[in-house]
Amino acid sequence: MKKAMVYICGEDFFAPSLVSCCSFNAKYYDDVDRFIYICTDSDSFVTRAQQHCTDNKINVQIKNMNIDVAKDFPLMAHLHPAAYGRLFLQDYLDPSYQRVLYIDGDTLAGPVELDFEVELSGKTFGAVQDIGVVASGTADQLLLQPPGQAAKYFNAGVLIIDWPLWCAQEIGPRCVQYISANPDLLYGDQCALNNVCIGKWLDLHPSWNTQTDFLSNPDLVGVAKVYHFTGAAKPWQRDLWKHNIDFSEYYEKTLRAHPFDAVFRPATLKSSVKRGLRSVETTLNPRRVKNWAGWVAEHYG
Repeated sequence: MKKAMVYICGEDFFAPSLVSCCSFNAKYYDDVDRFIYICTDSDSFVTRAQQHCTDNKINVQIKNMNIDVAKDFPLMAHLHPAAYGRLFLQDYLDPSYQRVLYIDGDTLAGPVELDFEVELSGKTFGAVQDIGVVASGTADQLLLQPPGQAAKYFNAGVLIIDWPLWCAQEIGPRCVQYISANPDLLYGDQCALNNVCIGKWLDLHPSWNTQTDFLSNPDLVGVAKVYHFTGAAKPWQRDLWKHNIDFSEYYEKTLRAHPFDAVFRPATLKSSVKRGLRSVETTLNPRRVKNWAGWVAEHYG
């Protein structure tokens, strides 16, 4: 089976995307072609990124992607236009791949290895429910369905795709059309994908996309295939990150002095004090932390 792992980012997100890509064990995934598509007008940036990978023997193919057509699409405060790149991937990636893992750059490999050949039961792709949407109970609203339909809304940051089926169904172009007809989507490309792909995706175990809300639970952290740092604050922003300090320390080690780093921010005295107070509060009042492990056990066994 021909397999690929694909990241799409802007210049600012190249460093964390490369860190994420390198966190997946190259020996285990030696039959997986790796790509990072950079959405930029700077050919020199792409050339420097390619040279960096060559010089450091990093087996990742660096490509340029033009998404000018998406410049007027809706954006959240922390959403780069490159997030729309997955909708144009069909124009760039070889159609002969059987499985493609699309993965956001704010991720790291978990302790459990990915199975690119996971059974998708005839669906176009596998994904994990968006935990923020589960917590808020807004899936029906985002999917434009009547309340009480038990609708499921997925997080689009980690997708394991049946690539021939995705291309045959023209998922990307259909989403672009949907966005053009619905310019006020709350979550942009993710809302488009969810509405276009109703009934076309397999609900995967949350270990495939262990989102930030899960990071307070050691049981869920320990079985993760992918850690996904959802939300505006990222672990490389030590002045804002309030979750597992190990992730911040990992990024501090890997991004410090990285030639492409444009994102790392060190802790401040204020943030260190606030982290300490939060830790005490969580210890004294653990009920404030939602029991996501119980939810996973109830819904996925």
